[in-house]
Amino acid sequence: MPMIRDRGNIKWSTMMLPEHRQLLQELEHSQDEQECPEPSEDKWEELQLVIGEAIETRKEVTLKYFANKRFHRLTGQIQKYDPIGRLFSIVSREGTIERVSFAAIIDAAME
Repeated sequence: MPMIRDRGNIKWSTMMLPEHRQLLQELEHSQDEQECPEPSEDKWEELQLVIGEAIETRKEVTLKYFANKRFHRLTGQIQKYDPIGRLFSIVSREGTIERVSFAAIIDAAME
């Protein structure tokens, strides 16, 4: 007696053209895109104080930054600052080294 095997969603994937898949992926990505907010002058001063203290005390800091049309959050220890490129090198909790532009940082908080 033959067994009936249901393939679930796999059977419907052949009916979708590659163009349809590409358009659905583009639509999904465009819905997630956001505008970059411009921090006020007071916020810039606060960011400089928090980041400066984090560098001096070598404590962990949580940075909220904007990159690739999305908001990101990174927690780690600031290893160094490149004044020419205005980039921070941050060692994350996972042990990876991330580079974040100072201009992209929206918020900072000490751990």
